[in-house]
Amino acid sequence: MLEVPGGTLTVARYEPEASLALTRFRLALSGVGAVLTLLFSLLASRLAGVALRPLSRLTEVARRVADSQDLSHRVLPEGGGELRTLAEAFNHMLERLQAS
Repeated sequence: MLEVPGGTLTVARYEPEASLALTRFRLALSGVGAVLTLLFSLLASRLAGVALRPLSRLTEVARRVADSQDLSHRVLPEGGGELRTLAEAFNHMLERLQAS
């Protein structure tokens, strides 16, 4: 560092060892980032499958009813919240149709 009028002048020099260390660090960081991205993608896919399973079952029963015209099929209300409410409403609709 040199003091010059109006400020400070900093001079840097090239260190091959530092450049090699930075390159290794970048590669390691990229590798860890790629592995973490893959793991989080797999986890998100698994969670989405679990969360949407009740909706898939409801869709399957709806197709079965449409194909067979058998209104005695029912959906087992699973989970909570809106999916459970939807399954119960679907079952109630089938009961009403079957009774008419």
